Amino acid sequence: MENNNWGQALWLILMVTSACTAVERETGTADGLSRRQPEAERQVDIAIRDHTYVMVKSEAIRIGTPMVITIRNEDAVTHGFVSSTFAGLLVRGEGEGITAWGHGVEGFHVDPGKTLTIHVIPQQLGTLSFHCDIHSGMKEKEIFYVDIRPSRHR
Repeated sequence: MENNNWGQALWLILMVTSACTAVERETGTADGLSRRQPEAERQVDIAIRDHTYVMVKSEAIRIGTPMVITIRNEDAVTHGFVSSTFAGLLVRGEGEGITAWGHGVEGFHVDPGKTLTIHVIPQQLGTLSFHCDIHSGMKEKEIFYVDIRPSRHR
C-alpha cells in the first residue's frame, strides 16, 4: 500500500509540473501574469516583372518567427526562385493545389501568371539570397533576417 502512495505522489508531482509548464508556454511565465503571445507570421511579397524580382511588401523578419514568402510571376515565361539557404531548413511551398515540403528543398519554379507561397522559419541571422536558376541574367536579390529584442522599460 505504501508503494501505491508513492506512485500517486509521483503522479501528482508530474501533473503539477506539466500544468506549470503549459501555463508558462501559454502566458510566458509560470505565475500566469505575463500575456506574451507568439508572434504572427511575417509576410514578404515578391513579384517577378520583366525578368526582375520586385519587392512588393516586406516586414521585419525575425529569427524563429514563421515567414511567408509569396512570389507572383507576372512574366510570360517560367522563372525559378532558388536559395541555398532553404537547403538546411524545413520548407513548404504551395501553389495551384500542389504542396511540396521537406528539408533539402532549394527552390521552386513558378509558371507564368501563377503564384507560389513558401513557408519557412529562419533559424539564424543573415540573409536569404535568391535567384532564378533558369535565367542567369536575372539579378540576385536578398531578404535580411534581423534579431529584434524588445526594449526593457525602467
